[in-house]
Amino acid sequence: MSKLKQYIDQIVVALEDKKALDIRFFEVSERSSVTDFVMVVGASNNIHVRALQNAVDEVSHELGADEDLYDHLRISGKAESGWVVLDLNSIIIHVILEDLRQFYELDAHFEKKVVASPTH
Repeated sequence: MSKLKQYIDQIVVALEDKKALDIRFFEVSERSSVTDFVMVVGASNNIHVRALQNAVDEVSHELGADEDLYDHLRISGKAESGWVVLDLNSIIIHVILEDLRQFYELDAHFEKKVVASPTH
């Protein structure tokens, strides 16, 4: 099992332990030069967003920095806003309130889509 797969598994277990809602995982390596995987994780309220963010932070600290996976956890957003993005280089994790997730149709942005080439 690859180090990345083990890392992802540990993150998922930590999120499930904190009762994350509807964890979805997308491989985007063919479409992104920034990351290989995106995870979208639902939360029920701002306190839940913070708990899920902390769970990922704890896993990253337990495993320590690994140049193959990430150098340090970068966090964008605030739990109070209902949406935080956790950047671990190979994985980007969106922890978001379920109502915001539906409003922004976040999952649809990462699902594979066939885009027709424009006609001239």
